[in-house]
Amino acid sequence: MEYISIPVKDLDAPEFVCATPVDKATWLCLQHFCCGQENDGLIIGAASWSDRKWRGVVRVTLREIMSKTTELWTWEGDNLRVWRYRVDQQEYWKARRAASQANGKLGGRPAKKPENNQCENPSGTKPETQKKPSSKPRLQQENPSITQPETQTKPRKENKKPEKNNKQEKEYNKEEKEEEIKERKGTNPSVSPPTKQADSKSRCTHAEAVSFFLEQGLGPPWLEQSLAENEASKFVDFYESKGWRVGSAPMRDWRASARNWIRKWQESPQAQKLRAPNSPPPAFDPTAPNAHTGGLADAGAD
Repeated sequence: MEYISIPVKDLDAPEFVCATPVDKATWLCLQHFCCGQENDGLIIGAASWSDRKWRGVVRVTLREIMSKTTELWTWEGDNLRVWRYRVDQQEYWKARRAASQANGKLGGRPAKKPENNQCENPSGTKPETQKKPSSKPRLQQENPSITQPETQTKPRKENKKPEKNNKQEKEYNKEEKEEEIKERKGTNPSVSPPTKQADSKSRCTHAEAVSFFLEQGLGPPWLEQSLAENEASKFVDFYESKGWRVGSAPMRDWRASARNWIRKWQESPQAQKLRAPNSPPPAFDPTAPNAHTGGLADAGAD
């Protein structure tokens, strides 16, 4: 049997309810063994089994089987009878197996019965079916003046390829492949390498940015070089981190972006402070008094 069939009423029976948990587990193991053997719930010669055999075959111990406080199994001489074993289910599964084996020997499904038409026609030939007349002949019969246009069948054009020598085709194919390989590698002198005009407009180096910032002029002459280098490095680092993109679109002209950068810097408070003194700072004179202290000595003296 493929399944252990235990009705709910058997689990509610007093024999099962009053049994100990060990006896219930032992009874389930006995049911499992009898379903596999299909022995009608009777284990013949069980009294002579050793403890080792009970453990290996039924997965219970001899001490558990010899329990006298349960009614889930009984002894009939040397044989053991399992309580409420489903013999009807055992016979049902045996009949199903026998039927499937018989059908398998016959070749699967049974043959279909002949239909009524086949019984009337013993020869086995199909009766000829009359084809339905098309609507076009009926129109011609009603109105004979209507004539169908004659369809002229056009001859098919035969696509005949010119015969070529196999050697010439192979040589031609080799030359084409070599030219494709040269174009990919860039070794073909007839193919000019791609220009980098787009890259020169979309990005710049640090030196190019410094020279452009110097041309635009950021502040007084005595700070122009340092300001140009500082702002140019900021500009290049910023757009390098962005992948030379303005928003989600690639940059088209870095000089236009640099001019915007310079305009924003000129509007900053730092640039406005540098514009206030129009004259450069005085030159440093080491011989002047308190030159190294910046006037702190005189202030302390006062």
